[in-house]
Amino acid sequence: MGGGSSKQDAKALHENLEKFSPESMAIFRKLHLSNHALNSLWKTFIAIASMDEGSGKENKGRAYQDHEISYKEFHDYYDLGTNHFSKIVFSRMDYGDSGEINFEEYVFSMWDFLTNDLHHFVFQVFDKDDSQFLTHQEMEQIMLCSYGVQFDENHNAKADQATHKLLKKTAINAVNIADRNNDKKITFEEYEFFTRKNGLVEHPGHDMQEKLCKANGGGRMWAALRKQRVENHQTNSLHKVLHHHAWVGRDKST
Repeated sequence: MGGGSSKQDAKALHENLEKFSPESMAIFRKLHLSNHALNSLWKTFIAIASMDEGSGKENKGRAYQDHEISYKEFHDYYDLGTNHFSKIVFSRMDYGDSGEINFEEYVFSMWDFLTNDLHHFVFQVFDKDDSQFLTHQEMEQIMLCSYGVQFDENHNAKADQATHKLLKKTAINAVNIADRNNDKKITFEEYEFFTRKNGLVEHPGHDMQEKLCKANGGGRMWAALRKQRVENHQTNSLHKVLHHHAWVGRDKST
């Protein structure tokens, strides 16, 4: 029985790899993603994408290029609860700003999130203008996320007035502590120092990393990829790693 299962897995892997364009495969290889890793990611992606919303029934009629997943499908599959951090991570995955992500976006983003030091990842996510520092407002949003505060599409906090006032005051106090030299700019070193002293700040990120890692190949696979990233790319962001590949950051319609 074991031999039959191995043959079936090998056949499925071969069929899956044939679906990807040479351009995508070149990028996957640059990220040191093995056939096994790609197959694990593909199976999980299809498990999410092939479910009709709310019905629980598989929809296998779509072609490979048409498979995309929405934030709701992503959120529900991983059972992320009220983790607002997941919405921020998903928006980072959605390079074309379409509200859905395709397989290539899924792979790039999983690699970026699961091989990255969480301190660097969160800092890069909230440093929206790539200024290499966080403003007090950006740091405040990180703190409110860690408290479980929800935000609307304009990044305004959704909470009753009393609760929001209390949490905002707490967040502002934390931001002032993080800004150790009071220059209204929080460098990565200041951010890292603060979060290492206050472990709960990045708890939503740790929780999400654990769930995604388990569903997409497991801890051993991602530990090896994390080591390769450190050796080959240090702390560079995904965009810097792939800066010469035209695909990354392009609009899906092009």
